[in-house]
Amino acid sequence: MSQDYHKALAWNQKAADQGNGMGLNNVGWFYAQGLGVSRDYKEAVQWYVKAVARGNSEAQYELGMMYLRGEEVPQDYVKALELLTLAAEQGQEKAPYELGFLYLKGLGVSQDLETAYMWLYLGTRLWKNAPKTPLEELDQRLSRESRDRALKRAEEKGKKLGLR
Repeated sequence: MSQDYHKALAWNQKAADQGNGMGLNNVGWFYAQGLGVSRDYKEAVQWYVKAVARGNSEAQYELGMMYLRGEEVPQDYVKALELLTLAAEQGQEKAPYELGFLYLKGLGVSQDLETAYMWLYLGTRLWKNAPKTPLEELDQRLSRESRDRALKRAEEKGKKLGLR
């Protein structure tokens, strides 16, 4: 089955024109990836911002990662933290792992190894391809009590996200 990105973009554009958050996000993604259009990160950012305003978790993640890396927006760890938290709270699969990284390194927030462990643990449960090394390293650094507190918090957060 061949992929017709022009047609897919057109359908997503129709959804975006009606204010659909997923359509807005998808149009941004087409521009970010250069599928069906020339790659244009500035255009992608504009679409992601609109999708974020509609509460779209994928756009929150994508834009958060752009702020984290400083791609076509000024690098801003606080803004990245804010957007990734919104995405994670909605169950976006990669956002918890990235939040764990921010807490682990103290980027945009005070370093907090217990909170880092909680988010990294959730991230490895939601995102099956998440690298396990940071969590394994933290496992060695934290006391049993800290690790237990982090796991309890992760369990509570996971229930809210529908994890079993």
